[in-house]
Amino acid sequence: IQTGQDNGWILFLAPPGKPNTQLFQKAGVDKRRVLMIDSSNVGDNLSLLSTLLKSRSYCTVVTWVNELS
Repeated sequence: IQTGQDNGWILFLAPPGKPNTQLFQKAGVDKRRVLMIDSSNVGDNLSLLSTLLKSRSYCTVVTWVNELS
């Protein structure tokens, strides 16, 4: 993520708050590669997560789930 060797997006799926872009900068993460999907736009987190991972457009996907089956 830091060196940019992987060209995929860094995605935050339904985070409980807004990611801290200053923290990304301090960690050497290019904030232009970071995307966020707000929880109000997500109906089924697990289904969307599955679709996103299959797309291979993301080098990192971070999500918050309350319950797993």
